Amino acid sequence: MGTKRQHDADDGIMVLISVYDTVDGPKLRALYKKLNCSKFEALGVLNFLWLWGLKNADKDGMVLNADKKDVERYLQGVGAGCTIDSERIVDALISTGWIDTDDKGLHIHDWSQWQRKKDSTPEVSPNVTEMQTEMSIPEIEKKPGKYTSGFESFWKEYPRKVDKGMAYKTYQARRNDGFSDEELLEACIAYAKKCKEQHTEAMYIKHPKTFLGPSLPFTDFLPKDGEKIKKNDYELDDNPFSKYIDSE
Repeated sequence: MGTKRQHDADDGIMVLISVYDTVDGPKLRALYKKLNCSKFEALGVLNFLWLWGLKNADKDGMVLNADKKDVERYLQGVGAGCTIDSERIVDALISTGWIDTDDKGLHIHDWSQWQRKKDSTPEVSPNVTEMQTEMSIPEIEKKPGKYTSGFESFWKEYPRKVDKGMAYKTYQARRNDGFSDEELLEACIAYAKKCKEQHTEAMYIKHPKTFLGPSLPFTDFLPKDGEKIKKNDYELDDNPFSKYIDSE
């Protein structure tokens, strides 16, 4: 699967559809189960939706001067030979959260994650999966330092600092899912404390992008019954794995 590219007719800047390995998670599974189709078909539907969005949505994913029927007609037009009714496809995209609806109309969910403009082909980080090598890489990986304060607090406390760019992407995805900076930091501190107490070897500590991944393993470390994890329960200076820590 290659990078989907399209030129903006107004400014000549290349527009890319970014597909990361994190797309292969619960939401994609919900879509292909809803449609009773293959994962290949479901991912293809999403790519065509995002390509359509390049010409028909604003920077925030708001679909401009179009409604559900317009999306249905587009998918029907590009889906020659597809046995799944286009109305069913759009209903499934809405019910599984790939398209959001409100009184203003349709919005492509997390649109900022799936498209961006760039004047050249992005450089590829050496620490990406095979799928990510073929796709465009988040701008944030090329510009370290452009992180939110909430993420920086999380990163400071996390016991294994690997692949900061992808960690930030998954962190932002969880923020978009509704988890707060405070919840993610509390889960991080609780996990770090457990690793310290159990003397977990660094190689067995989850990468931060895995800890924050779409299967939500970090939720196992959220406080229960209103209990709050205090930062001073775990101090980075006491981290037995500090020798494994990379700056990025």
